[in-house]
Amino acid sequence: MKEKFCIDILKCIKSGVEDIEAKLDDPKTGLAEIKQEIKDIEKRLDKMDDKKDDKKDENIMWVLKGKKKRFTVPCVGNVTIITEFQYVFVGRLVPDKDDCCDHDGRKELDDFITLTLTAPLLAVSGNGEAILEQPYYVEGDTVLINIDQINTIGPANPPFTAMSLTIS
Repeated sequence: MKEKFCIDILKCIKSGVEDIEAKLDDPKTGLAEIKQEIKDIEKRLDKMDDKKDDKKDENIMWVLKGKKKRFTVPCVGNVTIITEFQYVFVGRLVPDKDDCCDHDGRKELDDFITLTLTAPLLAVSGNGEAILEQPYYVEGDTVLINIDQINTIGPANPPFTAMSLTIS
């Protein structure tokens, strides 16, 4: 009840009601303690807002829309992307300031995605041979991928090398 009262006073202060501010400053009214409580509540509300912003980043969903394909990916770290040409990209999705739209905790990208690689580019030959590391892109490179050329996208596994993978 006391906290609700303090929040109501806080709303009045923020809306510019000067007479309430004057009463809070007046030591005769005994409201100096309430003013301190309001400041404490403001600090707690700011901290709660910061925590909500942090959680919002953890729960972002990426919506990737191409002309033919659409993917929804939870942004929980790195992703693995396998393209139509059997290339395996492992990295972190990067929002493009020009193309990225934010809608209710979802980031939407159209046509192309930007990926910062956390592992070298790998290629699957398609004939059952081992996956080969490609010299084209290495860890740390940023690549642009056409969404319509993606076969699948999912969470990334722990770091691996081409030598540790075989196709069955």
